[in-house]
Amino acid sequence: MTLRRYLALLIAVCVVPLALLAVWFAFGHLQTLTDDGDRDSARLARNAMLSVDRFLKANIDGLQVLADSPLLDQPGENVRFHRQALGFHRHFGGHVILADREGRMLLNSRVGIALRAIHKDEVVAASAGIHCARYKAIAFVFSAVWPGVF
Repeated sequence: MTLRRYLALLIAVCVVPLALLAVWFAFGHLQTLTDDGDRDSARLARNAMLSVDRFLKANIDGLQVLADSPLLDQPGENVRFHRQALGFHRHFGGHVILADREGRMLLNSRVGIALRAIHKDEVVAASAGIHCARYKAIAFVFSAVWPGVF
């Protein structure tokens, strides 16, 4: 065996274990990064779920306050109750539609007026500045939920 061949073999014997060790550390680090990413994703998903749950609970509690309002049963207090419903709209960004079991609107609201206008004549309602697609979507959601309530 020549000296050149002997030195090449010696270098290979020394470098190959180091290269294998580097590959092993790289895969270990990649696995750690993957596990950290999975944990972070699970934590973010849990936080998003809790945030949505809190938002929905706040909406339900706000609607419960409106449902329990003594103003609802008093005939002359529609204006004050309407102000409460507007407060709900400002705080949560949702509309409140009050209807009886036959589907008639109990209070005149912007949504109720728009829905009646669209029902009478959609072209006239659109020319009056009513966003017909938006109120049709509201009516669709309301009609989809209404049968489940009763």
